Amino acid sequence: MEPVIRSLEIPGGIKQKTWFELEEIELTPELQRFYDGSFYWPKATKDKPGIIGNFVTTREGFVSFNIPGKLHAGFISESNPGDRFIMGLTRTLASVDQDGVKGAIMNGANTLNVEKDVIMTAADIYPDAEQQYREYLEKKVGQQFKQAPLIFVTGSGRLEFDAEVFKESAEIETFVLTTSDGVREVKERTKDLKKGYVPPQVIVVGQGRAVNLPKAMEILRKEYGFTRLLTEGGARFFNNLHKDSLIQLDLQSIAPMIAGNDRSKGKDDRVSMADGYQFSPEEAPRFDLFSSKTDGRFLYLQYARQLKNVSDQAR
Repeated sequence: MEPVIRSLEIPGGIKQKTWFELEEIELTPELQRFYDGSFYWPKATKDKPGIIGNFVTTREGFVSFNIPGKLHAGFISESNPGDRFIMGLTRTLASVDQDGVKGAIMNGANTLNVEKDVIMTAADIYPDAEQQYREYLEKKVGQQFKQAPLIFVTGSGRLEFDAEVFKESAEIETFVLTTSDGVREVKERTKDLKKGYVPPQVIVVGQGRAVNLPKAMEILRKEYGFTRLLTEGGARFFNNLHKDSLIQLDLQSIAPMIAGNDRSKGKDDRVSMADGYQFSPEEAPRFDLFSSKTDGRFLYLQYARQLKNVSDQAR
């Protein structure tokens, strides 16, 4: 496999000042060559893991065509090698469980329900680099190649527990973050699981149907020891994380594509990467461009969240 990504110059270089600490991850020479540089992950604090978001979008920021049978982000990425390589790399880094580092992939319920037949592994998303991902874990980190733990966040508890990730044969540690209302639905849906399926560990944090995300991150850090979290969707969950100032680094692969939208139907049918909550100009999250890469068609951007006020810093 030959590298397809190259870095674009940013004034001042990529080591821009951020209000959170960053860990430079020592990749293998092969992975560093493929990525054309180093990879950084926000350091965990005593109260919160370091959190990265990763999306592929159209030029106008849509993450789905929202057409039955064509909901998957793959219809936007068109299996772009650079995007899939980065997804595989971040999933690999989120699977580390060694020397005080413990990662996981954390997604909203809809991501699971739409992709219930997907295992969400690094090798699954980009098999061309499976050997390189495996060598990083086995030689650099000193652990066996494995799937990262999966955390699903749902206020309602309406998850598809017959999804592939809950199969015993998948050997994946799974969690569900839910609420006082949602836990009843989870119990109802998991009481008669098919043979060969394993129920997730359930963490209740929040009343009604609103998951208390800041408290959830504190629990994941303090009680379960997670230091790295990767989120790949969905859009509403991603936006709620930004609403609570929880994501430090955003990875956005921009496809050279326009999906368009038709508001004459009385609603926005297409879903953007930040759905479900509208920020005012005063509260809208701001970012610094941290890294910029391209394969000649797609842009692969990293944005570092700006510190807006003291309340952000407290989180």
